Amino acid sequence: MSLDSTPSVTGHDVIDERGTRIGKASDVLFDRHDGHPAWVQVDQGLLKSRHVLIPLERAYRADDAVVVPYTKEMLKRAPRVKSPVALTNELEAELVAFYGLAESA
Repeated sequence: MSLDSTPSVTGHDVIDERGTRIGKASDVLFDRHDGHPAWVQVDQGLLKSRHVLIPLERAYRADDAVVVPYTKEMLKRAPRVKSPVALTNELEAELVAFYGLAESA
């Protein structure tokens, strides 16, 4: 299933490639340059009080979950965001650096 639409992502569990649950997808943020889904906001913790943004670049759907190529341990060091997220240039640069992604045009 494609990750090109918000409904295919939000509300689903986000897991790593070993099947470890990371959290629940609560929102999708779109690339400001091309309008494609770029980041998924994942709510973590029992009260869903911690939030991280994970790139959708290499994510995929498997059964009823969104699978990402990042471990729960790695994501503990990811930049935290407040909900609702305002994707500023500074936050995007911090996320791109953390995940080792190529800068978008």
